[in-house]
Amino acid sequence: MGNRLVIEHEESVRLYFTDLRHRARQLPVSWEGGKCSVDLLDATPIAIHAYVAVPEFGYAWVTADNKGEGYVDARMSLAAELASSRIARCERTADVYGLEAGLEEARSRLSEGEVMEALTVALVAGEDIELEHARDALESRDMTDHSWPVISATLFAERLGAYCIGVGPDWPADRTPDFLRPEEEWDLLSTLCNGTVLPNFWRWVEYERGHYRWGALDKIVEYAQRKKMAVKSFAIYWGGIGGTPPWFRTLSLEERERAVERWATDLVNRYRGRVSAWETVNEMHDWGYARSCVPHDETLRMTKLMNDLVGDLDPGTPRVINNCCIWGEYLQDWGLGGPWIPLTYLEDVMTAGVGFEGIGLQYYNPGRDLMECVQQLDRFAAFGKDIYVTEMGTPSDPRPRGVPETRQVDTNVGWRGPWTPERQAKWIEYWYTMAASRTQVKLMNWWDFDDNGAFIAHAGLLDGRGQPKPSYKSLLALCRSHKMGWH
Repeated sequence: MGNRLVIEHEESVRLYFTDLRHRARQLPVSWEGGKCSVDLLDATPIAIHAYVAVPEFGYAWVTADNKGEGYVDARMSLAAELASSRIARCERTADVYGLEAGLEEARSRLSEGEVMEALTVALVAGEDIELEHARDALESRDMTDHSWPVISATLFAERLGAYCIGVGPDWPADRTPDFLRPEEEWDLLSTLCNGTVLPNFWRWVEYERGHYRWGALDKIVEYAQRKKMAVKSFAIYWGGIGGTPPWFRTLSLEERERAVERWATDLVNRYRGRVSAWETVNEMHDWGYARSCVPHDETLRMTKLMNDLVGDLDPGTPRVINNCCIWGEYLQDWGLGGPWIPLTYLEDVMTAGVGFEGIGLQYYNPGRDLMECVQQLDRFAAFGKDIYVTEMGTPSDPRPRGVPETRQVDTNVGWRGPWTPERQAKWIEYWYTMAASRTQVKLMNWWDFDDNGAFIAHAGLLDGRGQPKPSYKSLLALCRSHKMGWH
């Protein structure tokens, strides 16, 4: 018999597995009677990632990694391993930063058998370690060497009635939705932000073949120029429904490549010199919604085609390869393709010699504590490319869209407690501080500027009446205190 993990927990929970380099490994999981046995493929040390309800913190993916050593053959209490692994991780991180870890309470609770309470304390301690380090880094940054990231948000909405700019059903050809936000909100955005996004969703711009609708894009670019705001494009090529017009989806592979080349050429030629960074491709890893198991060689060829073409059309303007589901936990449930997760896709992109300058990362409702969020950012920064936080959003209310009563949802939906406007504001303050402290981060873009039309319910910086929420004011204060953006 080979190596086996026996994982015990009071109830079955979602799991996925990685090696110690955070590359996901699909392993069969079956819970029975509070126990899960996992047969390993080989003797590679494994980390276990579990989605658990952490008391007074919220649902979160938390890692057990045997204090950094990984597991090869073990029987364990999952809760105890999650807590002890996080305490050890906090200790290692604090030691690297030269900070006090502040873990006495976590150790005490763990020794007394209060393992989940110990985990709560350790998660908060880890976030506080990263926050202190980030604040120190921002205070001491030499602005002659490293500028602040662009602070950005969108002048368009994700949702409008039954339709969405990026997801959801196609609309009738004669009733193209106007996804632009109300103009009275634009100055609120430009007061806060020195950047925005060009909504060049191919479906929206060329729903009917050969008939471009540039008006909304022109309006955003002209406004941004007046306000001296940087403009990053959305993905020029994305396989999701919002990134492909209906007529494109029936083409052969060769016809698709010709159509993409023509679309990219027309788009870049129109806005060249007015776009500060081109997002060339989006979600090309084995994330099933957008990819439908396209073979890897074809995906790499399209990635190279887009980056080479944009580099030729607009040399010197950064090219960004964007990624979603950046931890790759989807692999455990879907097991698509080769398989790829964003980290391994980018490794193959680099091996294939694709030229690009930036890595885009999405942080919607990350489901992780902020220590894990910023350390995952560091793992992508290790590729030596600039980092663009292209899409993110966390809510100010735990209710799903359309549910009127907070008591109808799990109180573990949140961060350091159920989501409130104040917790959203604090999350934003902490996350922007941590991410902005990394000199490779060039842009931070909040996707849902208001609650009307938000992709993530209640994730706007403005409420449903278009008025600033505490999160807007918190981010504005942070920008002013560190002179980020305009301030």
